[in-house]
Amino acid sequence: MDNTTALVFGYGELGITAVETLVNLGTQVVGLVIPSNRNGLDIELIKSFAAQRGMLLFMQPSRKRSAPFIRQLRKLNPDIILVWSYSMILPPEAIEVPRLGCINLHGGLLPEYRGAHVMQWAIINGENETGATLHYIDEDIDTGPIIADMRFQITQDDNAVSVRQKLKNTGIHLLNDWWMAIVSGAAPRISQDESKAKYYRLRTPEDGLIDWSISNTNIYNHIRALVSPWPGAFTFSQVN
Repeated sequence: MDNTTALVFGYGELGITAVETLVNLGTQVVGLVIPSNRNGLDIELIKSFAAQRGMLLFMQPSRKRSAPFIRQLRKLNPDIILVWSYSMILPPEAIEVPRLGCINLHGGLLPEYRGAHVMQWAIINGENETGATLHYIDEDIDTGPIIADMRFQITQDDNAVSVRQKLKNTGIHLLNDWWMAIVSGAAPRISQDESKAKYYRLRTPEDGLIDWSISNTNIYNHIRALVSPWPGAFTFSQVN
């Protein structure tokens, strides 16, 4: 046990993985935070996990209603906040709470893949590789200094499910490799190259519509990026 306390922001399988990885590293996880803009199986999964572990569970409200939430965070007084696969922006007041900073495990390579659903975008764009990036959080989206990244190949047989599994394994490796440096304050803080930065927007279920005017390769990438449990690619057929 390293006597470090952490608060995890996350949900679904990756939220559970974040907690389990930190516990295995000897860190005391003092609670879990879930987003108020998500529902469904992934939220129920993390709620069940927290109940089974007897862990404190909090929900991040909208920015306008965040004052009581910030007071809860200050009362917990975690040394570190770890964010992994999360759907809300942390308010500046939350970022300031932990003495060792807020860390994000981003499911893409920075600064080339900032924003939302970057795993899907990398597959759709036909990338041959992607990876995870461990970085400090600042007030902007995915702009904070980088601690480390780790890359892996996207093969022609991969789809979103297999790539997410690779991202999960990569995230565990990054935490195992760098957590002690973060805890000791010795982790790197590498500024991102803004000339390479690109943001990707949040995808919607409607974006699954197949554009048959694009190449076969692009259609294939589109379909494999959206396999279940994501909403999926689709088309319409006219019946006379």
